[in-house]
Amino acid sequence: MAKQKVTAEVLPVDDGAPVLDLVPYFDEKKGVAFDGNFDAVKGYLESWRKQVSTVKFTSKDMDTVMKYKKAAQGYRISLKDFETTVKKKYFNAPKDIFSGMIAELQSIVSDIETKADDVLSEEENKRLADLTQVFDIYKKDFQAEYSLSEAGLARVEYRKSYYNKTAVEADTKKDLEQQFKDIANDERSKALAEKTIRKLCAGNPLLPLQRYLGMIETDDLAIIMDEIEEEENRLAEAVKAKEAKEEIAAIPVTDAEEVDEDESSAVDTEKVVIGVFGAASKALAGGSQFPGRTKAMVVDIVYPCDMGPAITAVFKELAKYGIKTSKHKEEVF
Repeated sequence: MAKQKVTAEVLPVDDGAPVLDLVPYFDEKKGVAFDGNFDAVKGYLESWRKQVSTVKFTSKDMDTVMKYKKAAQGYRISLKDFETTVKKKYFNAPKDIFSGMIAELQSIVSDIETKADDVLSEEENKRLADLTQVFDIYKKDFQAEYSLSEAGLARVEYRKSYYNKTAVEADTKKDLEQQFKDIANDERSKALAEKTIRKLCAGNPLLPLQRYLGMIETDDLAIIMDEIEEEENRLAEAVKAKEAKEEIAAIPVTDAEEVDEDESSAVDTEKVVIGVFGAASKALAGGSQFPGRTKAMVVDIVYPCDMGPAITAVFKELAKYGIKTSKHKEEVF
């Protein structure tokens, strides 16, 4: 590297400050070294710092303070500019040029290496295919022994370590069989869990069977059984509560008075008489023994479609005795 002089003119307080002069060159032992007056500039600045340490700066003498401040600031900026200039001129550009030259040589080498890699890649692919063929034979033998389901067989994997050049075939075979054992045990456990859940839910269509079966993948059987038991108890309590609220009763009509048929009728007809008769009439005639105290019941009345007016007449008759009725719904079968 030819020596080129780069200078930085820095003027401290007095005009006798040396100008920094550094010239980089290549040294076989040190690499990059510099010729110049670095030591002289450093010695001058140290003496300047020592001089400043003896000067008393006060706010009463701002001229002196600003004089030193401006001189130091100027020197600092000049040094930074000098550093940037030297780096750009002697280091950045040569580095980029050097990297480009090496990259050009690497490209040529890469072409040579790629041609060799094509053959090596073909051999590696053949090695991997041969190993896979061996693993397939082991897999077929283990499937005959453990009889995994289609989904279980899909879980068996040829691990990346099986294909390492340092892999031991016996160890690979042992690990592959262990996969079959683990999956077979898992499938037996799930089959037992499904059988148990279906048995517990049998006869009770209100239990969410499919939800419990879906839980097999994530939950222990004991947890699922506890949940089924809790749901059964909840449903039983709900049924009891419903039965307690629904009192279904029938109103018997006894001792009905005889009604003569109209002898003058030219048509033989069967008359249906609905009303309050006999013992029921006598019981109602006495009035309530507990006026003001009432009870309520829900009664389902099934009657021929054309008997609606007659049923209404019965309700009106009962109203005379303080018995109130209300219609909630009407269905036609």
